[in-house]
Amino acid sequence: RTSEEISRSLDILAEDISSANADSEEIFNLQYDENTKYPRTVIALLEQMKDLWSERSRMHDEAFSRVRNTLKYGMTIYTREADGNLKYIRPERIVGHILDEHDDTKVTHYIVDPSAPLMQSEDSKRSTFDPARNHDQSTEKKHRVYAVEDLVVLRIGDGPYGESVLDTVFTVWKQMTLIEDAIVIYRVVHAPERRIYYIDTGNLQGPKREQAIERQRLKLMQKQVNRNNQMTSDYDPHSTSESIFIPTNSMGKGSRVETLQGGTNLGELSDLEYFTKKMAAGLRIPSSMIDTQTDQQNQFSDMRVGQVYQVEMRYMGHIKRISRIFARELNKDFIKFCEDREVEVPKTVKLVFNDPSSYAKYKEIEVQQQLLNLASATTQFPSLSKRFVLEKFMMMDEEEIIKNEEEKLREKGLDSKTIKSMPREHIDNLVYGDGSVGDKYGIKPPEGQGGFY
Repeated sequence: RTSEEISRSLDILAEDISSANADSEEIFNLQYDENTKYPRTVIALLEQMKDLWSERSRMHDEAFSRVRNTLKYGMTIYTREADGNLKYIRPERIVGHILDEHDDTKVTHYIVDPSAPLMQSEDSKRSTFDPARNHDQSTEKKHRVYAVEDLVVLRIGDGPYGESVLDTVFTVWKQMTLIEDAIVIYRVVHAPERRIYYIDTGNLQGPKREQAIERQRLKLMQKQVNRNNQMTSDYDPHSTSESIFIPTNSMGKGSRVETLQGGTNLGELSDLEYFTKKMAAGLRIPSSMIDTQTDQQNQFSDMRVGQVYQVEMRYMGHIKRISRIFARELNKDFIKFCEDREVEVPKTVKLVFNDPSSYAKYKEIEVQQQLLNLASATTQFPSLSKRFVLEKFMMMDEEEIIKNEEEKLREKGLDSKTIKSMPREHIDNLVYGDGSVGDKYGIKPPEGQGGFY
C-alpha cells in the first residue's frame, strides 16, 4: 500500500541529500584542503576524472533514485563493472552475509542468490550465511559471494543491512492510515440526509398502532401507475423523492415529515493532521514541507521566512550527516575508479555532495542581518567606541577590522603607500572620529558626520 506522505517524505530527503533539486549545479564536488597547494594540471585532471566517473557510474542521472532506495530499504548494493558502471543488486536476492573473524560488527562479504525470485514487496527475509552448512556443490553454484571491497554499499543505520528511515514511523503511519479509513467510512455512512416521518396514530394502541405505521410507510413507498386506465400502486423506494401530502387537523397537529441532517464534523481533520505532523517529526522533516492538509506547501518560502527556524537548522544537520555517509562510500569508488586508470588522487582531496540548497547562505545572511541591527542600535550610546562596536557586536576580528579601515581610506582617495605610513591615531580619527586631521591628507568628512561613518 502506498502513501502520499511517505512517498513525498522520501522524495524530499533524497532531493536534499543528492542535490537533485539544485538548479544548474553539479551534484558532486571535489573538496580540496585549504592549506595545500595543488598544481593546476592536477586539479584539471581530477575534475575531468570526476566528470568521467559521474558519467560512467550514472550517478549524475541516478543519484536521486539510488539515495531514495537506500533511505527506503536501509541499504543498496552495487557491483563495479569494468567500465565503471554500478550494477544494482535487488535486495530480495541478498540472502546472507559473512562477518569478520575478529570483529563481529564488520561485514566482510555479502551472499547473493541470482536465481531468487523478484517480489513485489522488498521485505524479503534475510539470514546469515554459514559456509560450514552450505558447502555442497549445488549451493556453491547457486550463491555468489561478494567481498565488500569489490562492492559499493550505500547504507544508513546499524546492522549489516542498514536501517530504513521508515522503521521509526511505521506505527505512526499505520495509525494514520486507520484514521484516514475511519474518516472515509464515517463520511460515507453518515453524510446522507434522512427523513423522519411522524405518523399520527390517534388513540390506537399496541399492534394496531404498529399496523397503522406500517400501512403509512408502505403507502409512502408506493408509486401510482396508470395501467389500462386503472390506477395501480407499485412499490418504489425512490417515491419518497416525490412530493408528499399528509393531512393534518384544524389545530395543525398530525403526521409530519422532517429532514434529519447528515453527519456533523465531516470536515474535521485535526486527528489526521496530528498523526501527519508526528510522522514528519519521526522522519526529521519540518511538517510544513509535507503538509498536504493546508495550502501552506504552495507558498514558496525556501526555508527562510523572517529567520531560519531551529527545526529547519536541525533538519539541515540531519541531511548533511546522511550526505556525508553516502559521500564517504562514493569517494572510495571514485578513488578506485581513478586507480584503475592510473590516476592518483591526493589523500587531501575528497568527493562530496554539493549543498542542495542555500541553507548555509541563508543562515549567514540571517546572522549578519541580526548583527547589523544590533550594531545600529548601539549608535544611541555615544559612550561606545565605534571600533569597539565592530569588534564586540559585529564580531569582526583584528584582521577584518584593519582591512575594513584600509578599504575605507582607499574609498576616500588615499593610496596604499600613504595608508601604511599613517600613524594609528590618524587612522582612528579619519575612520571613527571627527576627521579633523583630514586636511593633512587632502580629504574632508561629509558635513554633519563624524569620520567616514
